[in-house]
Amino acid sequence: MRDANGKTHTLNELRGKKSLLITFFPRCFTGNCTSQLTSLRDAYPQLQKAGVEVWAVSTDGAAGPHGQRAFAKYLRLPFVLVPDPDRKLCLQFGAVRTKEQIAARMSVLIDKTGQVLWIDKQISPRTHGADVLSRLQAPPVLSASPSPASATTSSPIGPQRPSDAQDVVWSDPNGQFLLLLFIHSNGLQPYLANNFAQGSRSSSGQVALLRVSGGASQSVLVPN
Repeated sequence: MRDANGKTHTLNELRGKKSLLITFFPRCFTGNCTSQLTSLRDAYPQLQKAGVEVWAVSTDGAAGPHGQRAFAKYLRLPFVLVPDPDRKLCLQFGAVRTKEQIAARMSVLIDKTGQVLWIDKQISPRTHGADVLSRLQAPPVLSASPSPASATTSSPIGPQRPSDAQDVVWSDPNGQFLLLLFIHSNGLQPYLANNFAQGSRSSSGQVALLRVSGGASQSVLVPN
């Protein structure tokens, strides 16, 4: 994909070197979007020290007085801005549902191996940079390697997600999303993000997940 200055970037160029924060924002030169990118600008030196690169994505074009190039110059942004008028990145990461929508305000953190560590759809624009740094400094919440299983299952999972919960994406080593979880006062809880997967809790208390892909299914166990 090309940034606002026409330079091509790929995830592969960062693989094994840096993590990547992709932050989506609705529109250039608007109040909360200015706050969101300014907070990341101010935190950028520390993000770089932590090994994190930043891409900022909106459905705006690159050129013109209200485009991304003008916005980046106005805010003196040190990181990449990516115009996504075709909504390819936005659709890939769930920032839009249709090609008519503008991007939702959200951020995605991808680690050096290409796995999604978390998705934050409830960011605070003014403190987002500091909030990301805090999450980077926090100990890892979940680390698990999937193993094939023929688990017996009982009650279905998928509780309602509290509005103040923190999201965690659990994925297999190939980077395929298997399960979305949230952290709340009751601990780590699984829930179904979409029609991609179905799951239930096994008798051992582990989360058993059925992944359906291309007509084939695979069961895995995720330790609590």
